Amino acid sequence: MPRLAGQGTPMPELRPAAAALAPLAVRPTAAEQEAEKQERARAALAAQQMVMETAKRKEKAWAAYYVAPASCEHPPAWKDQVDCGNQYIRAKREFEQQWQVHIGTQ
Repeated sequence: MPRLAGQGTPMPELRPAAAALAPLAVRPTAAEQEAEKQERARAALAAQQMVMETAKRKEKAWAAYYVAPASCEHPPAWKDQVDCGNQYIRAKREFEQQWQVHIGTQ
């Protein structure tokens, strides 16, 4: 508090308290809180379903994209197994790149 010249007693503030000027915070009712909670749950469920549907579409697209050659069914030699594995990896990488382009255009 400011003091008057020559006096030791503080002078009271004349400005109203900031809390008195601030608008009262309106709290949502229990029903409004419950409605918001349910809406958040619905939105989270919808997002989860979208992710799952996208994953299923991707699995189907991969199955249609890559069919292992018959020679890779049960390759007898180690070199053939490695070649088949490498072929699979290359195809998977190519598919992933194409999938990202496809998803990005939607």
